[in-house]
Amino acid sequence: MNQPPESFVHVYEDRLLDFAAACFEKAGLETDHARVISRLLVNSDLRGVRSHGTRTVNGYCKSFENGSLNPRPNVRVIGETPTCAVIDGDGTVGYLPMVRAAEHAIRKAQELGMGMGLARHVGHIGSAGHYARMCSEAGCIGFCVQGRQQGNAKRDGRGPLLGYFGNPPICFAIPSGDEPPIVLDAATCILADYQRRPEFESLFEVSPAAYFKSNGYPAVASIMGG
Repeated sequence: MNQPPESFVHVYEDRLLDFAAACFEKAGLETDHARVISRLLVNSDLRGVRSHGTRTVNGYCKSFENGSLNPRPNVRVIGETPTCAVIDGDGTVGYLPMVRAAEHAIRKAQELGMGMGLARHVGHIGSAGHYARMCSEAGCIGFCVQGRQQGNAKRDGRGPLLGYFGNPPICFAIPSGDEPPIVLDAATCILADYQRRPEFESLFEVSPAAYFKSNGYPAVASIMGG
């Protein structure tokens, strides 16, 4: 997915931003909300992470239009302590709520040395690196992870699949002065759900490490992400 394509079309960054934002506005989002999501998706494209870039615009727009995601959410703080803020996303995609959560976490960390932002009632947050990088750019060490509710991990009556806990994104970002930041921006499973093929299940028998990586890391990430 994130390998350089054999054929491609050059698109200017500003035009891609405008196009993505126009799509989201057409799907019902307010202009500011549309621009926030578009900026983060284009950032992913610019880093070469096409799996989490503007290729997702179509799917998100369909979810907004069919009501799976709320296009006009009331994103708000519903709980706060000196070092923590809880953001309710009101059923929208996770980008704007997570940006708000990161902003609160950064402000609190700069004031007290540590800050945490939690977002609930949200959909897909995209790359966790968006929000951890916000922290490192502000001079803070950032950590971000999204949890996932356990589902029915059976197919055709067989036992649990690899990646039972899904594929939560996880990222650490550490500022390093005048040098580029140290960023570990990753998924916690070997492959995303849509990348798995029937032969992937055979890893269970031939590679115990693959099994534990697929189940152990996502399980920990899901627990940490709530």
